[in-house]
Amino acid sequence: MTPKLIHAINDWPQNARGAIACDAVAALAVSPDPAALVAVDSISRKFKFRQVKAAAAAAGERCRSWASRRRNWQTASYLLWNFLLTVPASLIMVPGSSPSA
Repeated sequence: MTPKLIHAINDWPQNARGAIACDAVAALAVSPDPAALVAVDSISRKFKFRQVKAAAAAAGERCRSWASRRRNWQTASYLLWNFLLTVPASLIMVPGSSPSA
């Protein structure tokens, strides 16, 4: 699917379909195919039509922002679980329970 969409993105702006090409770039950016992200990055750097180039840059930035937030969440989750697994159970207080002596 990725090669067909990339081909269409190249053709649409030449036929006065720039807005459709912009939407296709956004769809390409959320594709799980790694080649799609490479294509979006390539379009954002070197594409003849500015409207599509700007849409690719914005889609790429959204992907980078999402990936950064996901990495931060994974790191925080890892640290929390690592902490919970290393702390003795007697030190962890559960709401509504009395502290153990």
